[in-house]
Amino acid sequence: MNPNGLDAGEMQLLQALFDDSNELLFTGDKRFLKALANVDALGDKLEQVSGSFICFEQIIYFLITELGFDLVKAKFIQALDADTRVDSALRVCFEGRHLAVEERVIELLSVYIKEIRNESGQLLSVSEEWLPASIIE
Repeated sequence: MNPNGLDAGEMQLLQALFDDSNELLFTGDKRFLKALANVDALGDKLEQVSGSFICFEQIIYFLITELGFDLVKAKFIQALDADTRVDSALRVCFEGRHLAVEERVIELLSVYIKEIRNESGQLLSVSEEWLPASIIE
């Protein structure tokens, strides 16, 4: 990673986004998104890919809406029980493990997604399938 917080591998993926045939880039690296938004030299290029990024929290939201909360929660708990390293934001969202309820998890995912959108200069997708209704503008 360079001093600006930009990972060389993700910069290569970003380059692929500039090709018209690629529409989305999935990333779990929130630091990359924030750093990318703060590189003035990329301003015009970033406008070209505005709304093309999907963060990890958006993927979890999508899975909940497509597969159901109970399945996603069960897989999360299964990962915790297996001592799998789990994203810290996701751990917060599923507070209480077995006691986690869908409404609260969606609310917390919304908070994280909104924060990432604000810090990444609108790089995240605003498509309804990727954003909880509470943060769609």
